[in-house]
Amino acid sequence: GVIIISTKRGRGGKTKFNFSTRTGSSSLLRKMGHRTFETYTEAKGQYGADIAALGLTNSADTTTWAGNNFDYEEILYGETGKLTEHTISAIGGNERTQFYIGGQYMDEGGIIKNTGYKKLSGRINLSHNFSEKAKLSIATNLIRSEADRGVTGNDNTNMTYGFSIGFTPSFIDIRDTDGDGVFPDNPTNPSNPLETAEHFVNNELTHRALGSMTFDYNLFKQANQSLNFLGVGGADFYNQENKVFIPPFLQIEEANDEPGQSVMTTTDNLNTNLSLNLVHKLKMPGMNFNTTAGLQYETYDWNSVFVHATGMIPTQTNVDKASSQSVYHDRSKRQDRGQFFQVEGTVGDNIYAVFGMRGDVSSTM
Repeated sequence: GVIIISTKRGRGGKTKFNFSTRTGSSSLLRKMGHRTFETYTEAKGQYGADIAALGLTNSADTTTWAGNNFDYEEILYGETGKLTEHTISAIGGNERTQFYIGGQYMDEGGIIKNTGYKKLSGRINLSHNFSEKAKLSIATNLIRSEADRGVTGNDNTNMTYGFSIGFTPSFIDIRDTDGDGVFPDNPTNPSNPLETAEHFVNNELTHRALGSMTFDYNLFKQANQSLNFLGVGGADFYNQENKVFIPPFLQIEEANDEPGQSVMTTTDNLNTNLSLNLVHKLKMPGMNFNTTAGLQYETYDWNSVFVHATGMIPTQTNVDKASSQSVYHDRSKRQDRGQFFQVEGTVGDNIYAVFGMRGDVSSTM
């Protein structure tokens, strides 16, 4: 479709500057809760003797129940995320030219360790009246955003945090008790969610630029009719880099033939469009007619490279340092061209009729 950026516009008058800042925090609001095991017998009935013995202070004596009750939901989701947002803008102009300039910085910390979101953006909007007949509007928007998502959602390997803690009984200690970054294996699940949250990297960096231009020119105007030329052009480009790193020492990787994974994806996408239109408006006693005819041209250019490396060296994250690599390249281009003609008519307040024709040609590479 046609890219039109419709956001804050400038207005004539003395230039005004605005600045605002917000700060806050996010935290876990409501927990699902977990089961507490009061005795060895209760744990044995649920998990069997071998797992229940992990809750004893002396594995040879079933009467030495430690009574551990680790709230892994609180440990995992218990971070306090700091929220910060700063915005600044300037708006002004005169009778012929108006402008709006604005910027924003946002930093949202997550409630899970090593997660969060940051964004830096800037916007410039400009409109200028060359005369009573001609008007030009330009809008631009630049965005840089970075997200650390962690491992949430659904999966089939019990690697995500929510699935992992659901299969981890509260009497088993899977914490890093001495603070050296080494976690014990989870005996009831393929992964240790605390270890995953500490060392797993899932980063997304995006740069995006959007721009649009609208030119409106009145070819002629009479008391009951007018003919305008309307040209609209736009472009939307973004570059996205995704990095995933799973160290080879994580429990989830121990059983793999080539433990440790590093994934790097780079995607460039550019969409452009151009629309040239003639708009005729006619007013008659009891009737109104709007006629539009135009040409449209759109392009789509997608280029994505995906590199998956396995068998990583513990201290290295580069994909070329792995024992094996797989590379996938996805490239797509498309051009769309269209012509259209449409007439709208109203008679009084009760009759409305529309007639339209359109033709399109598309090519894909």
